[in-house]
Amino acid sequence: MVLSVSIPFWVYVWSLSVRDEQGFRRAHELMAFAALRVALVFFIWALAHHVLAGIRHLLSDVNVGSTLRSARKSAYAANLAGVAIALWAAWLLW
Repeated sequence: MVLSVSIPFWVYVWSLSVRDEQGFRRAHELMAFAALRVALVFFIWALAHHVLAGIRHLLSDVNVGSTLRSARKSAYAANLAGVAIALWAAWLLW
């Protein structure tokens, strides 16, 4: 839900930033708001989790990590990696 709702906004901000120098300044001004930076970190977490969980499920479709024990380990790894990516993004933004 988070990804579906917020993708148009983040695509707009990105397109604004690559349009020209004035657009880049406007996007930079938008990202000065702490609430938008927090929203961006949350969006990055959701996207990273979605991609990592998708890779995990694709691997399980070909019987890689299909046992209960390895499936739990890969689920924890996907969750922790998503959080780590979000924390790294937060560190870069601030």
